[in-house]
Amino acid sequence: MNLSKQQVNDLASPLVGIISKFYEDPQNEKEFQKWLKQQQEKSAEESS
Repeated sequence: MNLSKQQVNDLASPLVGIISKFYEDPQNEKEFQKWLKQQQEKSAEESS
């Protein structure tokens, strides 16, 4: 399925508020940063 840029924007725009609210909680931001670090480490290991 190919979506136009406008369709993607229309589908994604309601998520902006939800995601922003989620990351207002410092614990959620902390968990995301932890997950991101793990992903970056995993990626670095795989490319070595």
